[in-house]
Amino acid sequence: MNRKRLPELVESALIHYQFETIHPFADGNGRVGRMLITLHLLMRSTIKTPVLYLSPTLETRKDEYIDRMFEVSRSGAWLEWIRFYLKAVADAAESAIATAARLFALQRHYRERVQKAGRSANLIKIIDYLFVSPAVTIPELQTVLDVTYRSAQLNVASLIKVGILNEVPGPSNPKMFVAMDILDVIADRKRDNA
Repeated sequence: MNRKRLPELVESALIHYQFETIHPFADGNGRVGRMLITLHLLMRSTIKTPVLYLSPTLETRKDEYIDRMFEVSRSGAWLEWIRFYLKAVADAAESAIATAARLFALQRHYRERVQKAGRSANLIKIIDYLFVSPAVTIPELQTVLDVTYRSAQLNVASLIKVGILNEVPGPSNPKMFVAMDILDVIADRKRDNA
């Protein structure tokens, strides 16, 4: 078969099967193999950003996942494997879309909270930046905003006060601040938004 005519998702199913069956290590195959799916689809421009994360989808169907690959090795059941794989990709894509929608809603909520409090425009810039990097430092925000250290520090204090940022406990230099709600959405955990 001409590889250029093979659909990228089918090609990734074949690549993933091959990697999982020839990779010589007992631990780590699955994680590395699932990362390779995303890297392959990025390389082929099937996806533009690495938002497709198959691990949760495949973990919920672990027995079938292993059985389908074993059946390819045992009896050449390629069609069943590819169907299973494509369904897993579709489910993972739907999950990514739902996560993106929750992140956009959270971003709107954060912006509204800050605007209602009559805060500076720099806080909106920080909020938008948090959706790129949910863990930040004051020197990092000083650079992002092109402001003094003290100004960045005051903006961080304002975001702590309205419950958007939390200081990461423990010793670190510089101190780290994290938007836990963003991480919870990414990890699909539920939290109360104050």
